[in-house]
Amino acid sequence: MRQLAHIVRLLLILTTSTVVSAQQASTQALPPIAEEYRAKLVALEQELGRYDIQLLEPLAGLASVLIEFDQFDETDEVLDRAIQIVRINEGLYTPSQLPYLLLTARNEARRDNWEDAYNILEHLTWLYTNKHPELDSELVNELIELSNLHLEGVAADQDERRPLHFRAATRLTRLALGTGEKIWLPTDERLVNLYYQLIEQNYLQSVAVLQGGAVAMDLRKVVPSSGLMRSADDVRQSFYHTGMELFARMRRVYAAASPPDLQAVAMVDLYLADWRVIFDEGDIAHAYQQAYARLLATGVAEDELLAYFSRPQVLPIIDFYPSISSALEDMPPLSDASPATLQFREWSPVFPNVQLPLDQSWLLQEEMGNRNSARLAIDLNGTEKIVGQIRGRYMSQVSVANEMQLLDQSPPGAITLEELEERLHYLNFRPVLVNGEPQSFEGILDYQYFPTARQ
Repeated sequence: MRQLAHIVRLLLILTTSTVVSAQQASTQALPPIAEEYRAKLVALEQELGRYDIQLLEPLAGLASVLIEFDQFDETDEVLDRAIQIVRINEGLYTPSQLPYLLLTARNEARRDNWEDAYNILEHLTWLYTNKHPELDSELVNELIELSNLHLEGVAADQDERRPLHFRAATRLTRLALGTGEKIWLPTDERLVNLYYQLIEQNYLQSVAVLQGGAVAMDLRKVVPSSGLMRSADDVRQSFYHTGMELFARMRRVYAAASPPDLQAVAMVDLYLADWRVIFDEGDIAHAYQQAYARLLATGVAEDELLAYFSRPQVLPIIDFYPSISSALEDMPPLSDASPATLQFREWSPVFPNVQLPLDQSWLLQEEMGNRNSARLAIDLNGTEKIVGQIRGRYMSQVSVANEMQLLDQSPPGAITLEELEERLHYLNFRPVLVNGEPQSFEGILDYQYFPTARQ
């Protein structure tokens, strides 16, 4: 069975090789390649019949063009035909149908038919969990990719299905983790990535609970189908403690290595300090001091630590880095040509305080390119608590922007400073550290956001 991640990459190549731009697609005629695919289909049908397996390549190519040009109904017909051909030739549960089911889910998401997209993703989950021939690394990767697709549903679907997407994403990640723990050694670093993905999903749900509303009410239910609910504080505490346990498991992976990877253990401690910032738990400044001292004790050069901790970072950090050197490699360099010190890309209009939690978006490529931008001068006061009046209530946060000034925005007048102040009150930062001590900071933030929230 081919890995789902590999299939997604192939489909991305197809869908990006023929399009001009998402906004132009719906107003322009189909490109010549669409007619080339149709002509090839006719020729193959005349030679081989309507159900020959060789028809799949032009069908997939045609579908990828039709999706990008918003020809949703014809895309459905083409993909349905491709799925029928695969099943006739290879059986009802053949893994060869998975690319076409994925394209079908993307087509439904593009036309904002998330009910059908959700059902297709659930069918894909059933295929992987019931028809996969064995427990192996491919299954782990495929379950994670499906989890990520459900996270895209969290960002774009309607309120009534967002909790379903949350639960599906978490369930799939736990299944992937359970599989990994069965087939890999306890010291396998691939387990760390799964632990950290679960941590991030706990964070996302905690944000939803903090925001309130229908999604928060559903996530607070003791049992999804019951009317019994826990308090928001209790639910957030459960997310916090689950995260702490997962960090402990990450720590054990590195501590059990031969020899122990002490720098990776110290990096876990650093991320754990970030976790305390997000939930405002414990002595945060002391947690950073301890992590810094442990990194220094492992032999990390002071100039590397100075470079890494010289600017704040939006929390949570999307990826876990087991060393300072690997983290520095992925940090964008500062230059005169790019004067913005910090960058934030909003994940979704319904989660304005959360950065995109995925390396790339597959279902929502068009939406991800439609953000506005604002440039602000901001002040951060280390790990101090900042109290702000949000929607008539005074709320405190740790390591958030204390003061800000709107410098520029595109398009002009699209957002007010007051709206930005509310959004940034929930945006936590890892502070600048000097010798492990949290410091104040003044700098520029490029804030990319969606123009309006979907109701």
